[in-house]
Amino acid sequence: MHSQSKFAQTISPGGLQLTRRQFLGTAALASAGLTTAPLPALAGATRPTFSVSLLSASPEVFDLISWRLWDPLILAVGIPDIRAEAARECDLLLVTDRLGERRQTAKTQAAGAYEEGTRGVMGTSLADVLTALPGARGVIAVQPAALGEPLPPEVTRRFGLEFVRWQAETPQESRLTDHRLTRLAQDLGRRPDQVHITFDWHVEVRASESAVVTRLATGAPDIVMQDRACFVATNLFADLAAHGRHPDFRSHEAGLTALLVNLVRTALGEKPAAAPKGGDYNHARLAFYGYAFARKFVRELQSLKGSGGAVTQRVAAADQLVAAAADQLLKGRTSAMRERLREAGAQLLAARQALTSVQPFFVRGWHGGGLANRKVGAEIVGYAEWGWPSFAMRWAEDRLRGAEASGTPTVNQVCGQPWDVIADFGITDL
Repeated sequence: MHSQSKFAQTISPGGLQLTRRQFLGTAALASAGLTTAPLPALAGATRPTFSVSLLSASPEVFDLISWRLWDPLILAVGIPDIRAEAARECDLLLVTDRLGERRQTAKTQAAGAYEEGTRGVMGTSLADVLTALPGARGVIAVQPAALGEPLPPEVTRRFGLEFVRWQAETPQESRLTDHRLTRLAQDLGRRPDQVHITFDWHVEVRASESAVVTRLATGAPDIVMQDRACFVATNLFADLAAHGRHPDFRSHEAGLTALLVNLVRTALGEKPAAAPKGGDYNHARLAFYGYAFARKFVRELQSLKGSGGAVTQRVAAADQLVAAAADQLLKGRTSAMRERLREAGAQLLAARQALTSVQPFFVRGWHGGGLANRKVGAEIVGYAEWGWPSFAMRWAEDRLRGAEASGTPTVNQVCGQPWDVIADFGITDL
């Protein structure tokens, strides 16, 4: 089966059959097997861009959040131009998690440079945030302070807060208030809470009742929105990454994204989005995050090659097509949305082909941790990817069925020990 037809099946009118991992494959599905396309002549005005200065202490969190800036409800107001640096002027300053703990080292590193195996980003410090804050027209910031130190006056003034203290643990959940920015989450049927599983430090603050979007179980504010400035007291987006192997990832991600969409729109000076008509948005939005992943691949290749001109035009054309696809989705026109996404994929393919003749391949597979040869109740004891063994086995069975249905191989990177444990307990379905 050709990749183009697989892409068509993936976003069929019956709804997208995309899981958390499968949307990554949209990068290949949207840009493989297509012929080089001419630059399109788009009807109507082009969608404007908005500049984002995205500071993150984690490459994984950076990707998880930057891809969601391509949500159809955000594309309706503009196309994100994301930079991993502390720009002195931008439309949106987005600090996705607490700043790096090793801040002295950060001064000698380039902005956005990461060091594996450490907590914190080597190129982002509180000084970076304070540099970018005055020129940022809108702000969403997670814990913009040095751990254990009071919020700087520049921060409390911008967000309309009063600093109380740092708390050494985070309560298990935050709950939505009746703030207008929670309406989208409620109308989409999202869960009323945001579960915190990092149990990290959080900042206790006081804020105006009308500005509080979510509250911790203690009653203290978590998300606060004052004009175009959003303050987050917990390490909220890191919780999304921490949910990565959790059975509850899908509902957690959907709830957080519904909040993020309107936090971003408000920070950009736009009105909050209402729930789209029809049920396609819930599934189709994942294809737009897949586009963001594919686009990142092309732009990073472009940066390595030092190319510009024609490639930049191709990517810009693809962006406009994806914005048009978002418009069609929000109007309930799924077929037209699929066509715009295919055209965007063709433009990315043309850009990639202009950069290299090497054909990229995306490999489907899974990696697994370990299982212990004992049970607690009916459940085998496991850790890492096997932290919820029954869920992991159901997930693996689903992936195997998908591989069989599509006729594509799946790489198994699970060592022999877990399979021995599974056999020892007489589990034969997997």
